[in-house]
Amino acid sequence: MAVKEGDTIVVEVTQIEHYGIRIEDKGERGLVNITDMTWGRIHHPSDMVSVGDVVEVKVVHLNPNGGFRASLKHAHPELNPWNRESSVAVGDTFVGPIADIRPYGCFVEITPILQGLILRSAWWSEYTVGQIISVKVISVDAVSQKVALIPEISETGHHVHEVNEGI
Repeated sequence: MAVKEGDTIVVEVTQIEHYGIRIEDKGERGLVNITDMTWGRIHHPSDMVSVGDVVEVKVVHLNPNGGFRASLKHAHPELNPWNRESSVAVGDTFVGPIADIRPYGCFVEITPILQGLILRSAWWSEYTVGQIISVKVISVDAVSQKVALIPEISETGHHVHEVNEGI
């Protein structure tokens, strides 16, 4: 039986690439892009799966020339932080580690599966991955599923979390 778009199926991981994982179900091959693996962020697909793992995916696109694209995260929509009652609102503050740094900004983990972005234009000091900082939510866009942050600064000009650690 051939897979159909919208099917949720159990597949085996056959190969891991930097951009995602190759999967197979009864001879039919598919691809899960790294952005479709989790509602959070990962640096490499091997952070989540290994070759030979059996996982549940949702078929999101059939290729006309054979094969399919699938999603791990869409097989489990109940884990989508945007489908739940929002626990993040403008003005909220969080303390969390810097998860990733890109040329345009850095991502801060504000919940175990939700990260926000501090744009590079809001920086005035250097950050490092793993550094714990305090941030304030300045916008929440549920449609594009993005949270914008700014560093939370004390009256003395230090990160609030850094000041509290010294007390």
